[in-house]
Amino acid sequence: MTTDVSTLRPRLFGIAYRVLGSIADAEDVVQNAYVRYEEHRDDDLRNPGGWLATVTARLAIDRARSLSRRREEYFGTWLPEPLVERAEAQDPYASVTYADDLAMGFLHVLERLRPEERTAMLLHDVFDYSHAEVASMLGKSQDAVRQLVSRARVRVRADRPRIAVDRRKADELIDRMLSALHDGNVSELETIFTADVTAISDGGGKVNAAVEPIVGSDKVIRGFIGVYQKFWNDLTMRRLLVNGVPGLGLWRGDQPAVVVAFDFTGDKISKIYSVLNPEKLERIYRDYPG
Repeated sequence: MTTDVSTLRPRLFGIAYRVLGSIADAEDVVQNAYVRYEEHRDDDLRNPGGWLATVTARLAIDRARSLSRRREEYFGTWLPEPLVERAEAQDPYASVTYADDLAMGFLHVLERLRPEERTAMLLHDVFDYSHAEVASMLGKSQDAVRQLVSRARVRVRADRPRIAVDRRKADELIDRMLSALHDGNVSELETIFTADVTAISDGGGKVNAAVEPIVGSDKVIRGFIGVYQKFWNDLTMRRLLVNGVPGLGLWRGDQPAVVVAFDFTGDKISKIYSVLNPEKLERIYRDYPG
């Protein structure tokens, strides 16, 4: 029976995107994996799915090493390219849980890991491959893989976000935040944000954005009230799911200007991720023109 390997594409893309944080690079890696599969499909591959996952993982590691060198020279804070979909495209409350391994915050935390650590942990913890399978995929011993996974978990454990509210509550928090920003209501915003709320912006040196993260509710509130009243009032807002979690898109005319993602902790907003780099919004412009 012939395996329809095209059905594996979403899983392969999921691996590559989580490793790379770039849609274009992930798609390129997956396409290259399929090209290699076509070159070897007559080699009597017993497990085409495993073979493709292995090639995808190795290609993603190689691409991540190249990207790591470029990101060392990146201006300001680097955030992943957002995966977005219209919030109204699905039953808004069909699910109350999120895949926190896809959330913007988690992908941002993964950047502190070396490519091999990141890939090993994702394959084992997210995609449920055994240590033995990961060892075979990465060409390492099982002991080496265990060490990679363990070290990666330790390095991300403290800052790994946990999406701790359901979709309805998340939507309510965003609505309250927007209303409070519009009114300049500081006391209301203090009940919406955690005390150590952090705002992270990625302009890539191409548009104005904070170069360093802004930490603490006082600073974040003052900053966002100013941003809202000076810039957001003139933009068109659209509710989006950003990496599977409720977020916002803001358009200037037919051009997306910023995509905003959130971490939610204890029924409050704990982190705000604003992607303003126009290169990371090009796909959104094509998929969701204003």
